[in-house]
Amino acid sequence: MGPMTPLEAIQRIARIPANLRAAIPNTLDECQKLVIEDVERNFEQGISPDGEPWDKRKDKHGWPLLIKSTALYSAAVGTGPGHVSENDGRRMATGVSKDGGPESLEGAMRQNYGFRGPDSLGRKINTPAREFEGATPATIDKMENKVADAFMDGGEAPAF
Repeated sequence: MGPMTPLEAIQRIARIPANLRAAIPNTLDECQKLVIEDVERNFEQGISPDGEPWDKRKDKHGWPLLIKSTALYSAAVGTGPGHVSENDGRRMATGVSKDGGPESLEGAMRQNYGFRGPDSLGRKINTPAREFEGATPATIDKMENKVADAFMDGGEAPAF
């Protein structure tokens, strides 16, 4: 293929917005799946997205941390009530709704970010942060590359 004429370059540039509108939603879906894979890993290994181990439980129970009933885990990884999944073609989000699920997942923020203070019955609560929501730095790099690739491929950016 020889050099582009100015008219061909203008026509190709004019197609970029439509091509991007077509490519970005699928790319964001792929990114969302990557984040959910990381959330699953965080639960399975008991670590934060940065690889830091969760604080141990002070009392002994027979279930893994944050997986007593599986409600929080199921909502976080997209297999249960309370899961948030949004993709409007410009941005995506995945996570846990504080008002979803039969057991109410309001505790999701308390578990993810930690909480110190009284509960609804006035009891002192000290829940250490056990961050499960989020992507690893490596996944963030992958997502950035996917979006850049979508722009370059889907946008058919011309090389001058």
